Amino acid sequence: MLTGQYTFKIKELHKKYGPVIRINPEEVHVADPDFYDVIYTGPTQKRDKWAWFCNQFGIPDSAFASVKHDVHRMRRNALNPFFSKAKVRSLQPLIEEVAHNLISRFEGFKKSGDHFTLSLAYAALTNGTSIPIQARTAKGIAERR
Repeated sequence: MLTGQYTFKIKELHKKYGPVIRINPEEVHVADPDFYDVIYTGPTQKRDKWAWFCNQFGIPDSAFASVKHDVHRMRRNALNPFFSKAKVRSLQPLIEEVAHNLISRFEGFKKSGDHFTLSLAYAALTNGTSIPIQARTAKGIAERR
């Protein structure tokens, strides 16, 4: 298969074989929006994750890589306060500032005609928002002790 053609090849295979196709011995690909409620059931249906997928990241004790449903739920619940609407809204000024800085850098490259690596730009965006958040969290934890 040609690099960068996965999406197009999958679409072609769905046209030929239907809405559910096996793409390897361990995976199926679904192109049927009516089937999404079956796959993504939410917390009412316990489903363990695919161990092979979780193990590839090398972070077995993380919420993301927890194979067992109950272990994932326990770890994810500990993170929930960081993802509440109120918490995310409180970070909006920081996120906007970092995004504006990135846009300014894009404009600078546009004016100069220089090239840049887009993945590094987005890594900078991620670090520019996550590191200050982590620092605030660590400071708050230290102050409570």
